[in-house]
Amino acid sequence: DDDFNPGQIMFAAPAFSVPEFGTNAVITLVRTNGRAGVVSVNVFTTGVSAQAGSDYIPVSGAVVFGDGETN
Repeated sequence: DDDFNPGQIMFAAPAFSVPEFGTNAVITLVRTNGRAGVVSVNVFTTGVSAQAGSDYIPVSGAVVFGDGETN
């Protein structure tokens, strides 16, 4: 029963991008297949064609989902 499982954290979409002169990326994570307890996932940014520091500000940290929280 999903009510008693911690679930899985995943991206809400398969890819995220920002236009050339965009200022912010909004990356959505969702919790599926359960919602019991507090769970967290570590996240960080990386550039494919962009350079950290000159093209974007690197970000890292933890995203925490509270008990019952799904997004």
